[in-house]
Amino acid sequence: MEVLDKGTSNGNVIESEVNLNIAKKLKNYLDQKGYNIVLTRNKDIALDSLSSISGTRQQRDLNARTNIINKSNAKMFISVHVNSCPESPSTSGSIVFYNEKLPESKIIAQNIQKALNGITIPNFKRETTGCAEENFYLLRNSNIPGVLVETAFVTNTKELSLLSNEAFKDKIAQAIASGIENSDLN
Repeated sequence: MEVLDKGTSNGNVIESEVNLNIAKKLKNYLDQKGYNIVLTRNKDIALDSLSSISGTRQQRDLNARTNIINKSNAKMFISVHVNSCPESPSTSGSIVFYNEKLPESKIIAQNIQKALNGITIPNFKRETTGCAEENFYLLRNSNIPGVLVETAFVTNTKELSLLSNEAFKDKIAQAIASGIENSDLN
């Protein structure tokens, strides 16, 4: 049985669907530039069944994703997400998290953050931020440099609308791709 991994949601905007859509767009951009891309998932399913640890479904899912990343021999990984801040619904913008365990992760985060901060939306000023060091499971347990990208806030009315817009998701994917290119770790 395949279990869906929905994440946060607001109305018809479901994090897992947005994340997968952006990840596929990002893969297409990077494939065109000659990068070899491995997705941890190609459809909206949880990966907990691939883990051998005991724990919650979410812990097993994160463990499985980390195992896929660590076995990939990749130069970097990017984990795409949608943010939520119900206590402050006006919060907007993108934020890129990294863990200082691998110094290259900060370089990747800074370049992607800069590109995401450059996204302009007519009649809407998204907040711009700096990237942030964080101790998330995936960042802490991966053996290769990588970042977690929070693309937009599902709790912000304008960004909620943008997350339903293919052109906006395309801008997000293009910005992440640009940040990756500027982080060339060769």
